[in-house]
Amino acid sequence: MKNFFYILTAIILNLFYFSHNSYSITIAGLNISENLIIEKETLCLNGAGLRRILGIKIYTGALYLKEKSNNPEQIINSNKPMAIKLVWLRRIPIQKMPKVWIDSFKLATNGNITPFQDKIDKIIQFTKQEKIKKYVSFNFVYLPDKGLILFVDTPIRLNKKIGIVQGFDFKKTFFKIWLGNNPCQVSLKNKLLGLD
Repeated sequence: MKNFFYILTAIILNLFYFSHNSYSITIAGLNISENLIIEKETLCLNGAGLRRILGIKIYTGALYLKEKSNNPEQIINSNKPMAIKLVWLRRIPIQKMPKVWIDSFKLATNGNITPFQDKIDKIIQFTKQEKIKKYVSFNFVYLPDKGLILFVDTPIRLNKKIGIVQGFDFKKTFFKIWLGNNPCQVSLKNKLLGLD
């Protein structure tokens, strides 16, 4: 009976979610929404692609902006609402996440993560609060008057707010993970920018 309740809840939530979103592209079998509506902000899809490591599909990434842009510096330095959505395509053990984030921030900062260490630690703690498994979505939403907010979607729950990291400088560093001069994956950067 308990399992039936969870399944029924998931169906209802997904029907509600799908009825309020339109889709423009499909990646790895996932429909990527044309719009992301969070905290009364409507953002439009700028681009989306796959993150791979050694040929293995890890997640789909989608970049949402107020207005479309293919200029990475402009996006990084913009103090307007934006979001990066990561939909995981496989289970990732929680104990691996600290190294994943630290390595990502080292690339984004050319190895100088010290000024942001406290905020990086917050991101690590936030992302350890939810088990990372197939189709769990991390929505990192930047709002100028609030900061970088993590929302998590699962098959049975949408838009769970996990926490906020404040600071415009940190926001710029965070988005450099995907859009900077040393991105986590060049092909994904190009996809997010709508260049490929």
